Amino acid sequence: MQALTVFKDHVFCLDTREKHPLIEGLQLSKFADIVLRWDKYRAYLLRTHRMALHKTSDYDGSPFEDFYQIRYEVDDCYTISDDPYISITFESTFDSDFDYTAMASRSTTTAYKRGKSLPPQETKFKVYRAILRRREGDADIWFQHEIARLQRILDDLDAATISLNVWAASDIHMRVLCPAAGCSSRKSPTILLPSQLLVHANSKLSLDAFKDKLTCKSCGARGGIISAA
Repeated sequence: MQALTVFKDHVFCLDTREKHPLIEGLQLSKFADIVLRWDKYRAYLLRTHRMALHKTSDYDGSPFEDFYQIRYEVDDCYTISDDPYISITFESTFDSDFDYTAMASRSTTTAYKRGKSLPPQETKFKVYRAILRRREGDADIWFQHEIARLQRILDDLDAATISLNVWAASDIHMRVLCPAAGCSSRKSPTILLPSQLLVHANSKLSLDAFKDKLTCKSCGARGGIISAA
């Protein structure tokens, strides 16, 4: 297989147009887990691994759809990269089983005229499928190893940023974003080095207490949105 689509209960081979049983390690829950954890480490993964998660949405029809593509060997999230190709689709749902919620606004734009967006509403989304392609080799085998590798990277990052002490002892920078949506400083987030974090860690501050103490120099907002950088 060089191209396959993973669904909840089967895999569809795009080369032979045949259905196959689920492949160990390629369950939709694993793809959803990677997407949901990626944002916290977005800047770090781009800087150190040259990987980006690019998101687009289609809210014209029903259900609403969010598309996430993992891009390799890139220096920003806008550069196109299609080999290997991982695209994960989430669909809106009314079911109690969902992966995340987001504010989504239906668009009335058509191919023939520009419409308008309706007021946004909190919407539940559930992973629907994952499309996998690779030009060389067996895609199913390669992606089994790749999804496991991505999860290990995220697991290691979770462990390295679990507390201020642990974070300060790592080689991972901290990205601090002002919590005020309209603040001009959000265009240039503050980057703190582990050596800077160590000063606060030595003061016995917890990670939550450290976040609460952060104050934006531009607008004075308290608190901060932190992530790895």
